[in-house]
Amino acid sequence: MNTAVIVPCYNEEKTVGNIVQELRKNFSTVIVIDDGSTDSSAELATKTGAIVLKHKINVGQGAALQTGIFYALSQGFKYIATFDADGQHQVSDLIAMVQMIQRPVATGTDKDVILGSRFLSPSSNSIPFTRKFLLKMGVLFTNLTTGLKLTDTHNGLRVFNAQSLKKLRVSEFRMSHASELLEYIAIYHLRYSEYPVKITYASSPIGIYKDMIRVTDILFQFLASKVIRT
Repeated sequence: MNTAVIVPCYNEEKTVGNIVQELRKNFSTVIVIDDGSTDSSAELATKTGAIVLKHKINVGQGAALQTGIFYALSQGFKYIATFDADGQHQVSDLIAMVQMIQRPVATGTDKDVILGSRFLSPSSNSIPFTRKFLLKMGVLFTNLTTGLKLTDTHNGLRVFNAQSLKKLRVSEFRMSHASELLEYIAIYHLRYSEYPVKITYASSPIGIYKDMIRVTDILFQFLASKVIRT
């Protein structure tokens, strides 16, 4: 009851309805940010019980997350989770991560944020080689630039203590927002921990190609922003 799950969504009508249904079995508040979709994503999310906030045009996943975070903070939620709309994440992993941050004594942790890591899970052996290589390069780059010690730096499954997000302002609207969030964790010295999660990958060549493009975009966009800021 004290956790809001934010689901950024852009043209995910094939998956978003089922995802909302599964999430709502355990979380009463699911907030779908429809980022200018041209399909029926918003309607399906609404029909399955989500709170839907809409962007009139597509501005990027980073912007969608910021919209969701602003809304969740305004509603007084104690914990805020992020969950992708493409069907790659497991609700069971999110449940375990929420329990981990909510029950620090029982789980041996006292953290501001729990980050999902596919590389701590045995299922990481099934990650396509090219994607694994690119992701590992992203881990190396982000750890070097932030000083964090992470095994997975571009995973959309996260749980935050809401208090830790009050100073966050996402400026990287595209996929490089993932690196910006980690930079924020480093700057504000947030206490973090990783949790092993399973990612379900698209098996088609098109799905793998999209994954490669996404990871490459994350690295180049964030690197470019670093150059511009300096």
